[in-house]
Amino acid sequence: MLTKSFIMERLARNRITNIKCQDSNEKHFLNNFRKNQSNINKLAAVLITLIPNGNDFNVLFTKRSDKLRVHSGQISFPGGVVEKDDSDEVSAALREANEEVGIDPVSVNVLGILDLYLTGTGYKVRPVIGLIKSEPEYKLSSEEVDYVFNVPLSFLIDNKNHQKIKNITHGKKRTFYLVEYNDYYIWGVTAGIILKLSEVLN
Repeated sequence: MLTKSFIMERLARNRITNIKCQDSNEKHFLNNFRKNQSNINKLAAVLITLIPNGNDFNVLFTKRSDKLRVHSGQISFPGGVVEKDDSDEVSAALREANEEVGIDPVSVNVLGILDLYLTGTGYKVRPVIGLIKSEPEYKLSSEEVDYVFNVPLSFLIDNKNHQKIKNITHGKKRTFYLVEYNDYYIWGVTAGIILKLSEVLN
């Protein structure tokens, strides 16, 4: 059974040492990363929001607006770039969640963090795990978010639900991960972070 204390204990065991990569095809990833050197020092943070649901938790996802310049239309966790006024990555994740979907930072019990995650666009992303007591009344930013939905944590961390996809993009072989839930397709950075969370909790 997934509980707050279990999650906190597993997060405490996790040694924050390694930077994870978005693409399991390392050569392609590094080539793509070099094309985005202007972003190399950009730090971002996302909030993995846990909402109690019986003996499980729901995890909040957003569908990013098609208006956005980066990762438009994709499924993601609330989050964004760490700004100069943010005291740290955690405060950035909480601020972004408030701006994007209206979650009050005061209502979030931060349980821990995961390894930095390196994206193909040159960002270093810090996943922050936060617990809220119940489903909030969301206030979506129309410029950033089209809609939100939940996926059970037990589903996300079940390895049977992690698909490894191979394809060819711009003549390059790529391998990436996909988590499919109902009609939602979670892939890219977000799927990579889910796999890391699964590794920690399992």
